[in-house]
Amino acid sequence: MVDNEVLSASDGLISTDIKSVVYRQKNPMYESNQSGSKIERSETWCYISGKVCVLESFLLKRDFFERLINLEKHEDVFLTLSDSPLKEYFVHIERLYESEKILEERYFNGIFEIRKFSPNSILSNIFLIKYDFTNLKNFLKELLAGIPREVSTPHPSLHICEEWVRWGDSEWERLWKGERTGFHPIFEDAIRIIKELKASSPDLLPANPFIIDLALDNAYLCYLAYMVSKLNVPLIKKYFDDYFIIKGTEIIMRAIANRSDMEQISKIFLRGIMQKDFFFKLLKCPYEGWRGALLEVFPSKLVDEIFAGSSKNLFTQFERLTDNYLLRKLQPAKVVTFGPERVFGYLCGLTTETYNLRLTLGGKVNMVNTDLIKESLRELYV
Repeated sequence: MVDNEVLSASDGLISTDIKSVVYRQKNPMYESNQSGSKIERSETWCYISGKVCVLESFLLKRDFFERLINLEKHEDVFLTLSDSPLKEYFVHIERLYESEKILEERYFNGIFEIRKFSPNSILSNIFLIKYDFTNLKNFLKELLAGIPREVSTPHPSLHICEEWVRWGDSEWERLWKGERTGFHPIFEDAIRIIKELKASSPDLLPANPFIIDLALDNAYLCYLAYMVSKLNVPLIKKYFDDYFIIKGTEIIMRAIANRSDMEQISKIFLRGIMQKDFFFKLLKCPYEGWRGALLEVFPSKLVDEIFAGSSKNLFTQFERLTDNYLLRKLQPAKVVTFGPERVFGYLCGLTTETYNLRLTLGGKVNMVNTDLIKESLRELYV
């Protein structure tokens, strides 16, 4: 039966910014704790757990989002933000129109604060590694398919500590050229797959850059599994058992919608931890058979909700409902007094809150239908 999620960084390598900014922390504790031998010792998590108890009280409640969504004027949205825990980030109304960047930086600041006071960096890294893979995707799509990247730099409000070193395209170039790097072999294996595809069919990647996504999505999930294997926290490990099934299913859905070749999906994506009978079965199923396949790994109530709406909205329904399902699995973390479970639950809550804020503020600025915003909101941790 399925459950949930997490991430981490390559050995000594951490990415922080979705726009090609990667950082490595010069912290000896990272190496000494990397084995995960201390992650389960709750007494070492006393201070940060106490801090998290306080931070949880600042997470936004459902009524805040409902009030925000129902506001008509941008001035009223700004006034509501300036009278909330977000006030230090929205000091003038113009920031409302750059909320995507502001919220991204607020999110990273939150993770860095937890990382700074944690006895082990693994949990914080878990929420950062996906940005490494996103940056690598964007680099390769520009290099191999000519898809330009958005140029961005960190906002001045994001204060980077001295122990972080910035990485950029030079590292990706070295990785692509096969030169010696500090990246984990899983990165190198993904590059090898992409190079083989490019060599066998030079026009394949420019015509279908989604194949780059498939290769790196597999690498991301495999690397995440590698990091989770270092943990000795049953609640978090169980969370990831479900997370891998859910994310694998989402990626297969996206690949099918993108009209990807079934053989390509099997060869590129269904490798490593994704090499599961369930995924191969799902890939061969006609749409009519998906409900039965999902019932093998998900509770029947959840599957009924997923298929309750129109088949045209199946993917968005699946994403929203499984996100909620995963977050509900973390409710026991809130009653753990001291321990990594409490910290992990808070970081998942912060991640969901950030998603809802981006959805709500972006929707208000772009005048998206209010009901559509409400329907898309995720459940909150608090």
